[in-house]
Amino acid sequence: MTKPPSDAPRPTLLFAHGWALDRSMWSALRVALPAWPQTASDAGYFGDARHAEHQGPVIVVGHSLGFLQALSYLPPDCVGLVAINGFTRFCAAPDYEDGVPNRLVDRMLSRLPTHTHDVVQAFRTRCDLDMPPASPHPEPLLHDLKLLRHADGRQAIAASALPLLVLAGRCDTVVSPAMTRASFAGSRHARVFWHDEAGHMLPASHPEWCARHIDEFVTAVIGPHHRLY
Repeated sequence: MTKPPSDAPRPTLLFAHGWALDRSMWSALRVALPAWPQTASDAGYFGDARHAEHQGPVIVVGHSLGFLQALSYLPPDCVGLVAINGFTRFCAAPDYEDGVPNRLVDRMLSRLPTHTHDVVQAFRTRCDLDMPPASPHPEPLLHDLKLLRHADGRQAIAASALPLLVLAGRCDTVVSPAMTRASFAGSRHARVFWHDEAGHMLPASHPEWCARHIDEFVTAVIGPHHRLY
């Protein structure tokens, strides 16, 4: 574990989970990052929604859709970004051929109001996850699925001067390597690291690997010279 400078500010890691998940997905990774203050939001897909509170500088750590959503409401004191299995656009467009075909998300949108459990279960199965014990809440799931279909953060990431760490899995069946590359091609500040055997749940499947990269990233961001990023 990299030791942060003793006189450095202590940024809070703000964790934002992806679609059809909850804040518990971060448990293993948060344990592996004891050097930093932490907080985590929850979209309320399976329980109560939770807004992440923090004071002072913050580094946003977003998984999948959580990263794209975070781009639209970055705290003014944000000093860095971490995308894990993340993207800046999910669905394909004429200038974004590596996105997911629109018809796949459109089908999920059409079925979700009446077959919420089935749609969520199918997605979580694709991520090698079981369903949580609580029943899914259709309203926030539908709202954020529409964001997954239409949101585009490519211009925002291209204009951002924030240091950016991208962690991706070469075996991700939700966010392909081609989508990862296309998503962050416009960023001047992105450093991308690949795990050759990981899928879409890097924070849960490989928390120590993620923690090592995040710890080094945060230490570099708050360092006296900021020359690594």
